[in-house]
Amino acid sequence: MNPKDLKEQLAKEIDLSHLPEALQMEMMQGLVYRIMRNLSSEIMKKVPENRLKEFVMVSEGGDSEKTQAFLGEFIFNLEAFTDEFIRKEVAEFKSSSKYRQKGDK
Repeated sequence: MNPKDLKEQLAKEIDLSHLPEALQMEMMQGLVYRIMRNLSSEIMKKVPENRLKEFVMVSEGGDSEKTQAFLGEFIFNLEAFTDEFIRKEVAEFKSSSKYRQKGDK
């Protein structure tokens, strides 16, 4: 998933309309960054250490199909794994005091 697609998905799931536009953008950008960073980390944990160099080469090649095929060796259903991870991150964000405090104003 690319950051643009993630941002669009999050915009549907998280209502920030009660915030000033600049703050909406800042919070969304931070959330997208956090999810992409943490998702990448979780995916990397699934790749055996002896295959990490190969993974880096495949992913840097820029072919998303090859990257997904490679990851498919270690993650049964990458799409479901990603969706579940994002769901958990969104739930955590929604329950955070930062989100609630901003929403209460």
